[in-house]
Amino acid sequence: MVTPRSKQIYEALAAGMTQKDCADTFGVAYGSMSGYAKRAREMGLAIRNRDFRTIVAVSTQRGTEGQRYEMRGEKEIQAFGFEYATAWGYARRKVERHGYQWFFKGEL
Repeated sequence: MVTPRSKQIYEALAAGMTQKDCADTFGVAYGSMSGYAKRAREMGLAIRNRDFRTIVAVSTQRGTEGQRYEMRGEKEIQAFGFEYATAWGYARRKVERHGYQWFFKGEL
């Protein structure tokens, strides 16, 4: 059973409010918010994880010019056929290499 207060917290987390903001808004200890977030994920609520940065590779090759790849995490980067460490390094420096312009989403 979920209390009305917990329901408000889960709804706020699902709406995109950060755990810190929820803790301040609802007067809950910040350490307790990770438990709320964990239970919300177990219930199937989509909680944004702001710890991950999205790497973007935009093709500059003829024929596929403008094709955009957005990747998060090592497995996803490898699924697109890129090497994780190389992709991360290129995105960090915002360079064009091997026919792709590399950067982090929201930074270019």
